[in-house]
Amino acid sequence: MDPQHNPFSMPPEAEFFWLHHQNGGKSEAEKAERQKIKVWEKTTTASRHAATKALREEDLPVLEDLPPKPKAIEAEKPDPVFLTTIATRPAVGLLNPLVSTEKDIRQYVAKKREVFLVQMALDVKKSEIIRLDEKARQKEEALTKSQQILDEDTRRFEEFLQKRYEKAQETIKHAEAQTKLKLEKIAQTKQLKRDIANLQSETAKFAEMRTESTRYKAFLEKLTTTDWKEKQRELKRARKQQRREQWIEGQMTGILAKILDDERAQERASEEHEESKKKAGGRRPRKQEQEEERLRLEKERATRRKRFQRRREEEEKKTASAFVEVSSEEEPELYFKESRQLMETFTEKEEKNLFLIQSSQETEQMLDELQLTFQTTKRDLEAKVFTLRDNIKQLDQNINQEKRRGEELKISYEERAGQQAQEEKLADLFAKVQDVYLRCGLSMDHDPDTLQMLGSIEARLEELIHRLEEAYHQDSDLVKKLEWQKQKE
Repeated sequence: MDPQHNPFSMPPEAEFFWLHHQNGGKSEAEKAERQKIKVWEKTTTASRHAATKALREEDLPVLEDLPPKPKAIEAEKPDPVFLTTIATRPAVGLLNPLVSTEKDIRQYVAKKREVFLVQMALDVKKSEIIRLDEKARQKEEALTKSQQILDEDTRRFEEFLQKRYEKAQETIKHAEAQTKLKLEKIAQTKQLKRDIANLQSETAKFAEMRTESTRYKAFLEKLTTTDWKEKQRELKRARKQQRREQWIEGQMTGILAKILDDERAQERASEEHEESKKKAGGRRPRKQEQEEERLRLEKERATRRKRFQRRREEEEKKTASAFVEVSSEEEPELYFKESRQLMETFTEKEEKNLFLIQSSQETEQMLDELQLTFQTTKRDLEAKVFTLRDNIKQLDQNINQEKRRGEELKISYEERAGQQAQEEKLADLFAKVQDVYLRCGLSMDHDPDTLQMLGSIEARLEELIHRLEEAYHQDSDLVKKLEWQKQKE
C-alpha cells in the first residue's frame, strides 16, 4: 500500500458490516435498467413490502466445505416411502406392523409421521449448526484479516507519527533559526533607525543652512545691478542656444550624411543614364544640340540641388521641433565675490538713500503748498462750475426748443419735396430703361411705357440666351473665345 496513505481509513473488509444501504451492492447496469422501465411497470415501496417473495433455488443457503459424514450414516439407505433411515430399522413394538388393525395402522402412521418430523427437525438443526459454524469460521478469518490490517495500520500510523515528530523537530530548529535571524534583523533595524535619525537631524541642519543661504542669496541678488543681471540672462540664453545647436548638429550628422549619399547616388545614376543615351544615339550631336543638352543637364542638377536643399531644411526643422529644452541646473554667477564690494554697495545705497530722503522732504513741502493751492483753486472752480452748470441747463433748454423747431421744419419740407423727388426718380428710371430698350434694337413707334419696355427687354434677353446656347452646341470653342474677349474688354 502507499505509505503516504492515511492509516485511519476504513478497511474494505468492514464495509460489509458498516454499510447498510440496501442498494449499495447493486451495479450501475441494474440502476440503468430500472430507469428504462415504463411508468406502468414500476412498483411502489408498499407493494414491494406486501408482496410474497418466492423462495428461489439460488436463495437457499449453500453448505460449503462440510465435514465428512460418518461411514455408518453413509451406509444407511433412506426409506423409499418416508425418505428417512428410521423406518429401515426395527423399532420396539413395531416388529409386525402390518398385522395390526386399522387403528393400529393409523397410530403407526402417526408415530411414523412424528418420527419423520423429529428426524427432519434434527437434520435442519444439524445443517443450521454446520452453516453457523461455517459463518463463525468466516467471521474469525475476517477478524484475523482485520487484525492484520489493523496491525499494519498501527505500524504505518507509528511511522506517520515518527515522520511527523521528525518534521516537528526540523520545524522547531527552523523556527529557532528564524527567531535568531529575526532578532538580528530587529537589531539591524534599530541601528538603521538610529542612522536615519542622525541623517534626518543633519538634513534638517543643512536645510536650515540652505534656507538661510537662500535668503542671503536673494538679498544679494536684490542688491545686484540691473546691468549685471541682464548680462547673466544673456549668457544663459547663449548657453541654451549653444546646447540646442549642438544637439541639432549631433542629430543632423547622420541625416546629412544619408542625404549626401542619396544626392551622389542620383548624380551617378543621371550620369550613367546620359552615357547610355549617348552610346545608344550613335551619331555625333551638333553644336546646338550639345548646348541644349548641357543647359538641360545644368537645369536638372540645379533642380536636384534645390530638392535636396529643401529636404535638408525640412529635416533640420523637424529635428529642431523635436528638441526638448532641459535646464542645466547651473547656478548663475554672483555679482558679489568680495566683502569690499558689498561695503561699497552699502555706502552707495546709503548716499542714495540720504539724497532720496532730502528729495522726499522737499517733495513733501512742495506737496503741502500744492495741496493748499489746490484747495483754493478747487473752491474757485466749484463756484465757476456751479455757474456754468446753470448756463448749460439754460442752453440745453434752448437747444431742445431749436431741435423741435428744426424737426417740424424738416417734416414740412419733406412733405413738399417728396412728390417732386419721386417724379424725378421715375423720369430718370424711364430714361435708363428707354436707353436699354433702344440698345436692344426695339422700336419706339407704339410709344410704350416703362413696364412694357421691361417686358420687351426680357423677351429679347431670353431670345439671345437661346441663340447663344444653340451657337455653343454648334461651336463651343468659338463661343468660349468670344466670351473671353468680351470679358477682357
